[in-house]
This record gives sequence, structure tokens and C-alpha cells, in this order.
Amino acid sequence: MLEIKNPLLKKNGKTVLVPNMSFSIVPGEILCVSGENALSNTLLLKVLLGMQQLDGGFVTMDGDIIDGASVSFFRKMMAYVPHDVEIPYHSIAEITECICNLKVNKEKEFTMEMLFEEWQKLGLQQGAWEAEISALPAATIQLAMLSIAKILKCPYVLIDEIRDIAEPALLANYLREMASDGVAIIVVSNNPAIRQISHKSLNMNEIYENINLI
Repeated sequence: MLEIKNPLLKKNGKTVLVPNMSFSIVPGEILCVSGENALSNTLLLKVLLGMQQLDGGFVTMDGDIIDGASVSFFRKMMAYVPHDVEIPYHSIAEITECICNLKVNKEKEFTMEMLFEEWQKLGLQQGAWEAEISALPAATIQLAMLSIAKILKCPYVLIDEIRDIAEPALLANYLREMASDGVAIIVVSNNPAIRQISHKSLNMNEIYENINLI
């Protein structure tokens, strides 16, 4: 179980995370984070990943606190699909090689056949494999990273908002399939198709309105 309890985080003097945003998620669940404040949504995911320290509250995995001393251990169990895909790689092939060469992934099975099978489910074309990153839509890169996480069987997958996705229903079905395999998924999305298949939801706008932060 991944849990965030009574979070408090301020950025540039503004409160972006508050205790009302506490939640937990267990294997097989999808939690949808919605809201128009992209910065807050991204910061929430980074807090869960141990990439952003809280001013108050804590994050735990299976009851153990994720902090500076333990974050490297727990992050091995998480996959992150960022919203900002301005990354120092020239192709999805390079991204894949980097991820698969991580120590935690080296012994896991990964083949091109497996990858392109997943891409078909997401509506991705095989030509994107070696295409120049700068020529690809951000959504294509994000979906490719998601497919890698699925093949590598990461138990916790955190997905920042995938905008301008051509077929949201394909992504919704894909996330549902991952959850049925026991993956815990936290996805940032304002898309009705994604919210509909989620077991839990966190509406950031409603929370901000209730405490007069908007």
C-alpha cells in the first residue's frame, strides 16, 4: 500500500498541498487525480516518488516511511511517466535502453515483440521506435514509457497528465488491464474516460475551493 498522510507543501509562499489530500492506494487500484493546477498535480506525484520533500505529513509504502534514507529503495518499485518529456535522449529506443539497463530491471524479460504488442493496444506505430524524439508528440513518448513500465511489471505506476491523446478509451482499457494484473496506478487526468475506470479519485479543484485556496 502506498499512502500519503496529512501532506503540507508550500511553494514560493503559496500552499499547494494540504492535509485534505491524504489518500492510500493498494495493488489493483486506480486513483485519478484531477484539477486544473498542473504544478500541484506534478508536485503531488514527485512527493510520492520522494523527489520533493514535504513541509508536513509523510508518505509510506507498506507502513514504512519514505524519506531521504529509504527513498532509493522504494523508488525501485515505482515507475514514473512525467508530463514534461524534455529528456536528454534522441529516441524512444534510447529511453528504453536506459530504463532496461537499470540494475533493478536487468534481470527482467523485455523483447521488441513484447513492446510492439503493447504498442498495438495503445494505438502506437512501430515507426516511433527510432524516430527523433523532437518529432514525436509528447503523448506518444508518454504512452511508450507507460508500455515499458507494464512490461517490466512495476508494482506502482505514477502517470502525470497525458494531454492531446488521440484515443482516451485505449488508455482507459490499458490502465484497467494493468490494474487487473495487480498494479497500483495513480494517474493525473481530467478525461471522463479515465475518471470512469478509476476506483478512487482526488479532485484537487474541489479541495482548493473548500479551503478557499482558489
